[in-house]
Amino acid sequence: MCFRTTSALTQKHVDFVICDKNHCEPVLAIKLNDITHEAYDRWERDIKVSDMFHQAQFPLLFIQFKDQYDTELLTRKLEQYLKRYRKQIVL
Repeated sequence: MCFRTTSALTQKHVDFVICDKNHCEPVLAIKLNDITHEAYDRWERDIKVSDMFHQAQFPLLFIQFKDQYDTELLTRKLEQYLKRYRKQIVL
């Protein structure tokens, strides 16, 4: 990961970071998108943020903000996302 990408990422806000419980290393960032993210300028910004995370090889998951979540559905979604990402990790 290059310094420019890392530097740009430190200026971005995410809502949650999921870490590996054994090593306390971040493995996934989560951004909650509310209704304001439907505006064109926010949509463009989200694409740029997504591209930065992709260049840094760090997974970013966008989740639509809700007052209430189906925890089983959300858990399945996170598990699927993490499984897909883990296949890409080379140790």
